[in-house]
This record gives sequence, C-alpha cells and structure tokens, in this order.
Amino acid sequence: MAVSIVGASGFGLIIGSLTKILENWHRETTARSRKLSMIQTFIRKKRLPRTLKVRLMRYFRHYIAKTSTFDERELLCEFSLSLRGEILHETYKNTFFRIPAFKRLSFQFVLDMAMFIKPLIVVNGDVLAKEGCVGTEMFILNTGIIEVRRTAPENTDWIVVLEILTERGVFGEVSLLEYAPHANSYTAKATSDLFTLPKEDFDHLIEEYPDAEHAMIDYHNERSAIKR
Repeated sequence: MAVSIVGASGFGLIIGSLTKILENWHRETTARSRKLSMIQTFIRKKRLPRTLKVRLMRYFRHYIAKTSTFDERELLCEFSLSLRGEILHETYKNTFFRIPAFKRLSFQFVLDMAMFIKPLIVVNGDVLAKEGCVGTEMFILNTGIIEVRRTAPENTDWIVVLEILTERGVFGEVSLLEYAPHANSYTAKATSDLFTLPKEDFDHLIEEYPDAEHAMIDYHNERSAIKR
C-alpha cells in the first residue's frame, strides 16, 4: 500500500511538472509571436536602408529561434536533482560538456554551471569585449568565429590578431577571476552562438566549489603565457 502511495505521488509530481511545461510552452509560443510582431513594426517604422532592415530581420528571427522567452532555470528547478542533471547533460552533452577548458573541472560543477549560463547571439562585426575594459561575464563559444586582437605595444596604431576562436572556445574568464580589464578585444567574424556566465553567478558557484576557481586560474594563466 505504501509503495502504491509513493508511486502515485511520484506520478503526480511528474504530471504536475509536465502540465507546467505545457503551460510555459503555450506562453512562450504566444510571446514569440508577439515579439516578432513588435520587431517587424519596429523595423518598418525606422528609416533604415533596405539591406540593414533585412539583416536586422534575419538576426531577430535567428535570435528568437535560439532563445527562450521564459525562465528555463525556474522551470528546471521544478524537477528533482537527478532528473534535472539528466536534462542538462542531454541538452549540452555535445556542446557545453565537451569544452576543453572545462575538462579540468569536476563534472558536478560543470553541471551546476549549466544552470546559470545564458544564450547570446552576435553577428559579424559585433564586439563582445574591448581591450582595457572591465567585463562582467565569461563567454563560451558554441558555434561561430571570434577574432582575438590586441594593440601593438610598440605602436598604438597597429592591431595584432592573436587568435581565431571557433567552436568550444572560452574567453573573458579574467572577468570572473580577477575583475581585471580585458587584455584583448574580441570581435565576431560571423554570426555566432555563445553562452555567457555572469560573474555574480560564478561567485555563487565557487562558494560551493572552491577548487574550481583554482582550476580556472590555472587555465587563464596557461592561455596568457601562450599569447605573450
């Protein structure tokens, strides 16, 4: 009898979670349509060149297709810890969990970090971080191309391209570790999908996983030594 009660209550929790998912899905579909309509109205009203309007429309369509209009983290918290872990692992197993920079981190830390990441979409020419400016987030490149450049020390009019980052590249970690200005500038050279991890969320995570901070510092120091 007790087993039946536990089974029924567990089933009820699953049904409750699924009901909330469907409600959120319906709200998201409605919100996407409303947002797309607002974007179309915005673009029509602006006196912009036709080519720029086309670029904007393509960007927003891509953006809406890749992002959620509701809080995924809030929804994930509805599930049990083990089920949440399975969902996150299946969602990011071919992207987030294959990033070389994270191999030195514990699996559980990476799993928890996946709860805090936020999607970001940029187009060719967008600057994600500027040399000399203090950042507030780390960037994780999913797909696309990011150019890493720096002002030449012998001549401030010269720009040196240090590296071209492709999928699974990580940059901006200095913002999380030292709150120091960026040593380089990072510019998108194609439409790129990224994840970002804000500093306040990273600080919250390392309270539980202090070893992760040391691992990220080692990674940053190794990268900095290569670029010198």
